[in-house]
Amino acid sequence: MKKSRLFVAGVALAATASVLGGASSTAADAPEQGTLLSPRPATPYLTDAMKSASDTLVAYAYGQPRIDGKPDLQIRRISDGALVGTFPGEDNTDLGSLRLDHDVVYRVVASQPQGKLDRLVVYNPATQAVVHTLTAGPTESVIAAGGSWLLTCLPQSGVCEGRLRTTSGVTAAVPIALEINTGVRVRSLGDTAYVQDTAGVVHEVDVTDGSFKPFQGTLPDVVGPTRVFWKKAIPGDPTHFRVEWRERSGGETQALTVAGFASAVTLLPFGTGIAGRWIPTGGTPDREAVRPIDLVANAPQPNVALGVGSTASTPDGRIVVATADTGAGRIAAVGPGSALTTIAALPVLGKPLDRVWLSGGRVAGLWSEPDQTNRVYLAQAAGSQSWSTQLAPGVSTPAGGPATGTVVDFAGGTLLSEVDAQPSNGTYRLTWDTGTKDVQSLFGAPVLGHGGTLMSRRVSSGGITTQVVEVVKTGTRLAAWGSDDPTALDGQWYWHGVSDGASLVGTNALTGKTRQVATGVTCEGAGSSIQAHGRWVALSCDNGWTRVIDTVGLIAPVTIPKSVAWLGQGFVAWFETDQDDRTVVAVRELAGAGTKHSYGPANWNVYPAVDDVDRGLVYLDTGSMPRRVDLGWVASDAITAPTITSVKSSPRTMSKPSATATISYAAKAGTAPVLGYELSYRRATSGGAFGSWTTPSSWSLLTVTSVKRTLSAGENICFRVRATDVVGTFSPWSGTTCSTSPYDDRSLSAKGTVRRVSTSGAMSGTESQLKATGATLKRSNQRAKQFRLLAYCGPKEGSVKVYIGSTRLATFSLKCSKTAKVTRNVTLSSPVSGDLKLVSASSKRVRVDGVVLYLYP
Repeated sequence: MKKSRLFVAGVALAATASVLGGASSTAADAPEQGTLLSPRPATPYLTDAMKSASDTLVAYAYGQPRIDGKPDLQIRRISDGALVGTFPGEDNTDLGSLRLDHDVVYRVVASQPQGKLDRLVVYNPATQAVVHTLTAGPTESVIAAGGSWLLTCLPQSGVCEGRLRTTSGVTAAVPIALEINTGVRVRSLGDTAYVQDTAGVVHEVDVTDGSFKPFQGTLPDVVGPTRVFWKKAIPGDPTHFRVEWRERSGGETQALTVAGFASAVTLLPFGTGIAGRWIPTGGTPDREAVRPIDLVANAPQPNVALGVGSTASTPDGRIVVATADTGAGRIAAVGPGSALTTIAALPVLGKPLDRVWLSGGRVAGLWSEPDQTNRVYLAQAAGSQSWSTQLAPGVSTPAGGPATGTVVDFAGGTLLSEVDAQPSNGTYRLTWDTGTKDVQSLFGAPVLGHGGTLMSRRVSSGGITTQVVEVVKTGTRLAAWGSDDPTALDGQWYWHGVSDGASLVGTNALTGKTRQVATGVTCEGAGSSIQAHGRWVALSCDNGWTRVIDTVGLIAPVTIPKSVAWLGQGFVAWFETDQDDRTVVAVRELAGAGTKHSYGPANWNVYPAVDDVDRGLVYLDTGSMPRRVDLGWVASDAITAPTITSVKSSPRTMSKPSATATISYAAKAGTAPVLGYELSYRRATSGGAFGSWTTPSSWSLLTVTSVKRTLSAGENICFRVRATDVVGTFSPWSGTTCSTSPYDDRSLSAKGTVRRVSTSGAMSGTESQLKATGATLKRSNQRAKQFRLLAYCGPKEGSVKVYIGSTRLATFSLKCSKTAKVTRNVTLSSPVSGDLKLVSASSKRVRVDGVVLYLYP
């Protein structure tokens, strides 16, 4: 279990702790099922699919492999494939397996302590209702059974004498001497059973009334509708075998030697003849073929079915197969003179998962691939995206053999996998969307923190094993402590505690700020581990409990009587057992009313995955398939973020180049106290566009409420701010506030009749006077959305045209009744770029002090 958490010290915790209600070993309510994610199709495994067939029905069991039972038994009509009924997989045990006889289902049941079969139960296939029961005597053993009869034997003087019971009420002695405890050899079909006695003599028993007669020959290997068959090996010749047969009604035994099969052959009745089930070229033991044998021409015929995993024979000589000759597989029937006909298509099964992770809504699953690459596949939690090995565009997940490449963890889009997992000093690989690197760790794999920002691992320092915390992508080492100290990582926080868990110390990797929280409990000598998610901390003790604490102190601590639990965003989860003795995932909200739900049944061998950055949970069901839990009912545990109440840059326009702007701001606390502020800026230098937002390291966590920034001539700069509280919650970014630095008149080149003079009170103490029509001031490569002219007006002043590139922004008149310092402004619909030119429009004087070019409104 990942040990990752965020704790805050200095916050008074609610004093009263409670034991979690409903956390007993049995859940009272039936569990809900999570939403099944789209499966990765598995190769159909059909070896055990086919169970039984009658003249009208077929029974097969095929479904997702489960750790708690077998697939349900489906019964369908052979004629049209209609589903007749379904029996739970738990009923289809190896001892007492369900079988078909015409239109009923039956099985023999062992109820004696020594495991002997002593009862026949006959069911209606549509309703599962018991329609007949035949029970053997207290000392009898079952020899054979059908849908309407039960053949037993009664031990007497070292042998067992036959007894027949039928559902029509017949009870009859069958005086055939049978051996006890050596296994009774029987073949049956329809109303006839062939039974071998202690002398090796085979008797043909009519199971409707118990009458019997000697049978000519040994016990048949195959009983067909009209013939019985024996298969015999030819010594020294593995490529041929001998088939003998005769009519069931009597007559001479016939024989022939069969060739043409390249593997061992199992004989099946096929019409009045036989077929061989064998492994063709390119086949496997679970992908066989069925090939009829022409008893007249003494030659194998073309295969009538391929990709066969299992078969069942009908009393009328047809063969029903579970075959993978189509994608997911199908149940189909074939007989002499009829093509292979589909009875039912089989469902697409998913590859079972060995491990599962969840991060940012993205599920990571690990299977043992057929090629043993152990590659991780990723999918969206909603299942709308097919599974992929792409961690990011062009970046595949790691691969390796059974002991190499196995993924250890997935968090924040980063995969941690094994490269060489030596017991004492292993090599592990970190893979993310833009890079990869290998690290070494002593005595176990590194641990990834929530969000994939930090990791911890064990290293040797001066011969002593030490646990270190590092930034994943840069390798910057942040802390080191004892190798066995409880450690947890959450976002940019790393935590560690004393062995008994009484207190924990957290450090912010970005700011270096430290905080301490008291858990209020100790593990009393037992080992401990810690987790955190947002505002919650969980301390788990090996002696059987987990305590969840609200670090903000608004909700009382909760104790769960489980030493293994998983902390999520606003909830805690653990395994428990429901009223039907099934493992389920219990989920309890931490805020709100403390409501609890359970989900399952679940695979108890694999821990569920809790999202490390969002609210989410995925568990594996008993078929080892991932199911996503809808946690919309979980009460929000969100920390109300701080609110920026003001932000201002002053002045908006600098009085001169290289002046200093002051940025001030304030915030209102949310749920938790304000810890500080993060300030960022973006700027546009002379003539350029705005760049991206930048946060200087010294502005990443400010505790002051104002800063200063000096602007260069012509620079536009905008600021934004956000506040963070002691839990690490950030407010939204504020709106932007901007400042601009002007150009002094001396920053513009002069052309024509231009006079440069010193003027008291002017910017930088200078002004430029345009003395004739066409006189020009120019600044190359400028860009603006708004333009401001800083000038003087008076009774004798003229006018000036302003251009950027070929665009004339305005013509400003500077004539006024009294000499004064003035500004003239023009705002454009969109920025324009080019050389800035101020051109005198008359022979009268134009006095220019400077210009301001704004890139923001």
